[in-house]
Amino acid sequence: MSNRKLVVIGLIALALLALALVGRTLLTRGSASDPTAQPSELVAAIRTHFPEDWKAIERQRKDAATDDATLGAAFLTSKLRDVAQAPDEAIIDILKVDAALANTLKAEDVALCASFAAYGPTEARRYSPEAMVLLDRIAAKTVIAARKGMDTPTPRTIDPQQAFSRLQTAMLEKGVSPRLADQARTTPLDTAEQCEAGIQTDATLLALPPAQAANIFVALKYPQN
Repeated sequence: MSNRKLVVIGLIALALLALALVGRTLLTRGSASDPTAQPSELVAAIRTHFPEDWKAIERQRKDAATDDATLGAAFLTSKLRDVAQAPDEAIIDILKVDAALANTLKAEDVALCASFAAYGPTEARRYSPEAMVLLDRIAAKTVIAARKGMDTPTPRTIDPQQAFSRLQTAMLEKGVSPRLADQARTTPLDTAEQCEAGIQTDATLLALPPAQAANIFVALKYPQN
């Protein structure tokens, strides 16, 4: 199996892991279990755009055997296909906040920035309040994108391997070093390089026409089985 195929498989696993982490980290904010907490943007988005799903989540949360990570991951995973079909502008909204979070983490802790670039928000428990606000916003915009994907679906045909190739070409054309642009590199990047690769990936995508950027971002961030 090629390195690129292994990376594609890894992307799917990481996408599901990130959903579980987001659910565990954010779902409790402003929920019925803690009515004094200020509602997160994620909770507000679910309540607004998927009210029946929110009611179901609240009912299930009364079952002590069902934790927030499971509920959050189940809800967001069920919406992956809808996110992948969201209009370009909804995907770009997610990308912009993703870029803002990466830059915030870079300024605060390069190691956290590198981890986010490589694995998603696996270290969210160590994020600053400012970074957590942005992570919450990413989750909320993902929910909004899912709603738009259901209401006005935009079919996409690009797969992760095509996305890798197109992204690498765009990064090289932008002047990013070949080492950072190679999405299937065999020699691991160091911490600073990994962080910068993530920053440059988002910057490159935001410089592309929205349709191209959205197609690549969806293929890499929301890969389908």
